[in-house]
Amino acid sequence: MRDLIKIKNLGASFQRWFPIKQTLLNEISKGKNLSGKTYKGTITAWPNNLTGPEVIDFWMNKAAANPKDVSVGLNYQQLLSKFIMGAVFYNQAVDNYLDEK
Repeated sequence: MRDLIKIKNLGASFQRWFPIKQTLLNEISKGKNLSGKTYKGTITAWPNNLTGPEVIDFWMNKAAANPKDVSVGLNYQQLLSKFIMGAVFYNQAVDNYLDEK
């Protein structure tokens, strides 16, 4: 089970009006994961030909260790929220809804 990311700098007012009772991700949503909804084949544009789930794991680990890596100019939180979700939505639409049955 994964821990929720700690919410920082919200202040006492926010915590008083919006207490957060959950401490684990599975207490909010069970069985959902982006890795299970990505392209399973290798992505040839990535070094070492990573698969979709491996790319997500790579970026999640990078975001957990250093959310904004200024040495390479990447903001992993933004990459996760924009690029990966767009890639997942595209893959779902093409593979599940536009695929020949």
